[in-house]
Amino acid sequence: MEESKNKAVEGFALSGEEVEHLTDKHFTIAVEPYYKEFPSEDKDKAPDRKLVVNVMLAGAVLRVEWYANKTSQKVIIAKCGRALADWVGYAGEFVVKDQLVGNTERKVIYLK
Repeated sequence: MEESKNKAVEGFALSGEEVEHLTDKHFTIAVEPYYKEFPSEDKDKAPDRKLVVNVMLAGAVLRVEWYANKTSQKVIIAKCGRALADWVGYAGEFVVKDQLVGNTERKVIYLK
């Protein structure tokens, strides 16, 4: 029964709106990140590949998925190298920036 309390809803990634409302934006990478394919919004294009990073947020007991963008990946690579297994245990802090994505302004997660 205790184990079931630590399971999160699957299929949802951490959003900029969620991070913006966190009082403590620190996190730790919990397990080795992996790539996952998602259908492209443009049906004529190949599927999108995203790097899925499971993180533990400060003060949380649940792991949440975060889709790390290239800019954030570069920050972690500079500290941990390119081997994804070496990213486990990395501790960082999120920041949220308003950014135009396509034609829509969105809250995008970056690393401090």
